[in-house]
Amino acid sequence: MERSWDTAGRLASGRYPRLAAAIAEDAPPADYEAVFERAVNRILDAFEHGGSGGSGGTDAPRGARPGAP
Repeated sequence: MERSWDTAGRLASGRYPRLAAAIAEDAPPADYEAVFERAVNRILDAFEHGGSGGSGGTDAPRGARPGAP
């Protein structure tokens, strides 16, 4: 069975009003530097805080060697 995805027709039908509104809106230009900075900060925070769920994390300061006094 072959499916045809007539996106324009589905949007015009009014069945997906939120999707149609989201596509029709003029989105402001993205600040890619800010997006990248937030992503890097999240990654670094995950390492610093032991990641989500606390598995494999440690309270040792950054740069400390495991097993060092």
